[in-house]
Amino acid sequence: MANPQLENGYLRIANELWERWAKTRVPGCAEQVLKVIIRQTYGFNKKSDRIALSQLSEDTGMAKPHILRAIRLLVDMNLIAKKGNEKGVTYWFNKDYDTWKPLPKKVTLPKKVITVAKEGNETLSKKVTTVALLGTTKDILKDTLKKNTTKDTSADKPPIVGKGKKGKKETDPDHANFVKFWHDKYEEQFGRKYQMESGKDGILIGKMLHFARNGRPSDNEEWKTELAGMVDLFFRTSNVGVAGHTIGTFYYRRHELREAWNE
Repeated sequence: MANPQLENGYLRIANELWERWAKTRVPGCAEQVLKVIIRQTYGFNKKSDRIALSQLSEDTGMAKPHILRAIRLLVDMNLIAKKGNEKGVTYWFNKDYDTWKPLPKKVTLPKKVITVAKEGNETLSKKVTTVALLGTTKDILKDTLKKNTTKDTSADKPPIVGKGKKGKKETDPDHANFVKFWHDKYEEQFGRKYQMESGKDGILIGKMLHFARNGRPSDNEEWKTELAGMVDLFFRTSNVGVAGHTIGTFYYRRHELREAWNE
């Protein structure tokens, strides 16, 4: 039977900091690593400490690749900072919580909107599907419904992605919605338009949608919310390598992003 005692050691942390941390969504693996960093610093009355990957792995019970991904996420969220090289890395907890960049909350599509969509409004139904993929906040949903009082323009129509039977052209609304969402997020983040490589990026988007659906039907809202969250998380990530924030990099890191989003 465990029987911890303060006499055997304790960790001091400001209540204000603890309370803000409690309100901040941190994925499971990343939070485990964060706890160890705080233990190795605040637990020894230090602001920073050099911590080996082997120690982080031992203290969390996680494999080193998971540790490295967790550290990248904590740095991107501005919860920790680090400096060092191959000889050793020093970590410290960022107590200025006003600079933290928490992950967005998961939002379930409101039942009221789903009900309205089922009442036979075809245009609204398509827009609700679009919103489920393009955003995960009620504000976006509200704005989209308001805009639906006007007639759709040709710019809203999804691009042609192939041909069906008898040579008739077919469209994939999910593909079009993803492209629009990606362009909007990129421009919001960097202040310029994303240069889409129609051939290569188009193929990767198709593969990404197949990966995201994971056998679920196209009109399932769960995978669309998950995919939108993965994109949002990707654009919050600064450490993406030389390639930068591209469709290719996003596709390459899809498993890591899904794992981080669902934790």
